[in-house]
Amino acid sequence: LPELLGQLLGDITTDDYTFRSVEVKGLARRIDGLFLPPVDKPQYPLYFVEVQFQPDDRLYERLLTETFLYLGQYRPQKPWYCVALWSRQTLDSGTPLHYQSLQDAGLLKVLSLENLPHQPTLGINLLHLIKADVKQPQDLRPEILRLRQQAQQLPSAGKIQDIINRQRHTL
Repeated sequence: LPELLGQLLGDITTDDYTFRSVEVKGLARRIDGLFLPPVDKPQYPLYFVEVQFQPDDRLYERLLTETFLYLGQYRPQKPWYCVALWSRQTLDSGTPLHYQSLQDAGLLKVLSLENLPHQPTLGINLLHLIKADVKQPQDLRPEILRLRQQAQQLPSAGKIQDIINRQRHTL
């Protein structure tokens, strides 16, 4: 969902991006999300994204190792950024000191779903649905129906419907 990355970061247009999950050869590491810009827009950066819904004190090492392995293997001639998205800020134990300079330089962006403004966008609402507490499943049913209607109008509707259906079946 490239449009979701734009909504999360707020300062980029991702309409032309495609999303892929890629494997880096040799170590069989899988990057959660790699947002690739169109070939005809070489000035657009790559975005490496890791999403975490549970504590993980190795997230930054994994994200940055996979990023640098990808950059070394594929040698893309474009700028890049890493995005760590936590469902809750309390899950993040903090950026390790040895990666702090990447965050200070703006190459590593750390976001928390709970701190994102509630916007009337499908992508942000979909993330809130995924992390929703299912103690009261009947409360989520109207939201699921509303998101399903919004999703039908987008090119990535099939993928969004799959996510909504998976969440609905956990209720």
